[in-house]
Amino acid sequence: MNTNPLHDLAMIRKISLYCAAVTLAVACLMSFKFGWSMSLLHAFGLGLITICTALIFPYIGHQWKGGSKGFAACLAPVAALLCMVEFGTHTGYTNGVRTIETEGAGYVNANYKTKQDSVARNAKQLSDYKASLAELQAQNAWAATVSADGLRAQIVPMDLAITQETARGGCGPKCLKLTQDKAAIQDKIAIAEKAEDLSRQIALFQGLVNSKETEATAAEFKSSEVVAQTNIFAKAAAWSLDPTDAQKEGTQIGVGFAMALATTFLPAVFMLMAFGPAEFVPGAGKRIAAATEKATDEASAILRDVQALMARQASAPSASPSTHTHEKEVLVLKEDDPRAKAAYAAMGILADGARKLKAA
Repeated sequence: MNTNPLHDLAMIRKISLYCAAVTLAVACLMSFKFGWSMSLLHAFGLGLITICTALIFPYIGHQWKGGSKGFAACLAPVAALLCMVEFGTHTGYTNGVRTIETEGAGYVNANYKTKQDSVARNAKQLSDYKASLAELQAQNAWAATVSADGLRAQIVPMDLAITQETARGGCGPKCLKLTQDKAAIQDKIAIAEKAEDLSRQIALFQGLVNSKETEATAAEFKSSEVVAQTNIFAKAAAWSLDPTDAQKEGTQIGVGFAMALATTFLPAVFMLMAFGPAEFVPGAGKRIAAATEKATDEASAILRDVQALMARQASAPSASPSTHTHEKEVLVLKEDDPRAKAAYAAMGILADGARKLKAA
């Protein structure tokens, strides 16, 4: 005997009723939250529309089956309107949540990328300064051991010596040598100043890079399931690893519509499964009628056989017709009596037919 509970229609309806209650509660919360963004009255109003949308389909079905087909037909446009409102509500809520999630992830990740780019940019500038200083010191090894101020101090006595030589009768060979030495020292001063400037820039950018690296390490990179879902569907729809922004946006809207459509009709579907009569199932009426007719025919045939067997039971004649006594005759059927077997078979067929009707 098959004991699978899912083969029991009553059990399936009970499970459907529980699922209908859960999905209806979820759908109401979605509608309520969307309406809350406008006002409290909108929130309650949209929540009630969600409940009505789930219940109106079983109600229309019962009215149609009960004979009020005109009334049921009049309710059909109302049901369609309620579905449109419900679908619009769930679409707005679903796409709103998805858009907020997508934009939030985009903002966070853009900030993350900016910080990482800033670290890379400053690190490159620091590297360039260090390379320039190293090159300068390689070409002028003395630059690492002197300062521009120290070199400037050598200019003062040179200027005095040049002035004295000029006063003695013009700038002769000694004066010329002093002038050339002064020019060489001035060149060294320029190189020393450049080295000092590079050193200052290196120190400045080293601190900046350290600060930016700290910020970049603390920056959040957000992995969004919504964005990942949109991207994978967009790639599949465009058949490309690099879908355009328009394709991504179209995918975002399409996925939101599909989710809204499912959440709109899911409570109504469970309500139909929970409360819809068995006759709604195609062919159920014909199967019930056929099972009833078959059980009735088989039982009637066996009962006729039982009656025929009982009619053939002979009764003893009276010895003295004028004085005989009328007594009630009781027919006792033994277990192995053909009539008993026939009666038991008839009752079994009737019970089996009743079980089939109940299951249908």
